[in-house]
Amino acid sequence: MAKSKINWRNHFIELLVVVIGITIAFAMENWAEKRRDRESQINYLTSLRDDITNDNIELKHIMDSSKVLNRNIDFLMRYVYASGPLEDLKYGHITSTYSAPYFNAKAGSLDLISNYKLRASITDLYNFHYDEIAKADDFIHDLVNGQIYPYMIENIQFGSAQFGQNEIFDDKPLKNNKVRNMIGSYTNLLKEREAIYRLTSVKCDSLLIDINAELVKLK
Repeated sequence: MAKSKINWRNHFIELLVVVIGITIAFAMENWAEKRRDRESQINYLTSLRDDITNDNIELKHIMDSSKVLNRNIDFLMRYVYASGPLEDLKYGHITSTYSAPYFNAKAGSLDLISNYKLRASITDLYNFHYDEIAKADDFIHDLVNGQIYPYMIENIQFGSAQFGQNEIFDDKPLKNNKVRNMIGSYTNLLKEREAIYRLTSVKCDSLLIDINAELVKLK
């Protein structure tokens, strides 16, 4: 009985077809995975851009709203060192010593960012700039809540808001070294914090440009 010959050519073609099919399947899966990763990065960067934009708006709003506060504190700083008319001392000059606004940053994660330079820049914003703001805010918060606010509430007699009075009835509790030191420290901390806020806002502006450029590349 004659042995049938194996058609190696057909076997090779069949094997080649299988290999090509597997290769194409892997390539398509790899392409689909990269596309999913790219879409995830786009969605994440878009969300991150919105967070940083809102953070920057808040920073600028705090700096703008602090202008009146800073003017009141500057006035009070001059007042406690010099003798001025009591009628010049107003309700807002005192309340400004414990009315500083504080910044609340949005939390961010960097896991989905493949651009190393952009990732490092975002890390710098969150781990350095926002950390510096938190420290500055904490110093002010501790000074205000621990010393200034309790002292002012206990010692200053305010005019009655019920009758539209906007003055302070007695400035003697302000004419001592404790108050001068508290207000001086408060003034210095506010100025230092404002410089940190401005630097952080510039960093946000620069980072938003980089994020937009990366989104253009990904799209």
